[in-house]
Amino acid sequence: MAHGYLHFLAHRYKPVIDYENQCQRMPISEQLAEAFPKYFLMPTSSLLKQFNDMYQTHGKFTPTNLLTLAHYYGVSVQALTYRLEEMKLMPSGTWKRLKNRGFKVRKAQQEIGLKDRESRNDLTPIHYQHLAIEAFDQGLITEGRFGNFLRVDRLEARRIAEILRESSSGMTEENRNLDLCKSEENGR
Repeated sequence: MAHGYLHFLAHRYKPVIDYENQCQRMPISEQLAEAFPKYFLMPTSSLLKQFNDMYQTHGKFTPTNLLTLAHYYGVSVQALTYRLEEMKLMPSGTWKRLKNRGFKVRKAQQEIGLKDRESRNDLTPIHYQHLAIEAFDQGLITEGRFGNFLRVDRLEARRIAEILRESSSGMTEENRNLDLCKSEENGR
């Protein structure tokens, strides 16, 4: 959709001729339309800030962080992974490595509660909720404060806390602690 939107914005008054099976270089207008969606949907400065915040909070960037960030931007995990690779925040081949390890996106999303989010109609982003439950479990905030952060009463806060704890315990230990910023070959 973003591809078509760019054509509308930039080329709506220019005639366009597309040839099937052309063997020549892609026109500049098409190159621009191909590049536009990733920058429009995942702006560099915003994505860099979100990535760095997650990395500093956890000391690494895990598949859970990847799923949460993709959900935050409303893009596929694969698209986000390629964008992070392009920005040199993750090593090239990370997506392929995840798939080779048997990483199942839909299953992992369900395990951390990302797919149920629309039906729960949460007022706060899922990442914010996970940070709040971490703070609560570490004794940094009270149950009442946890409920205030989520804008719910204590009873609902307890229910949400249980869901968040279950979702974070659902991922295998190997995948939860996998640092996606390190390549397997050289340990970085």
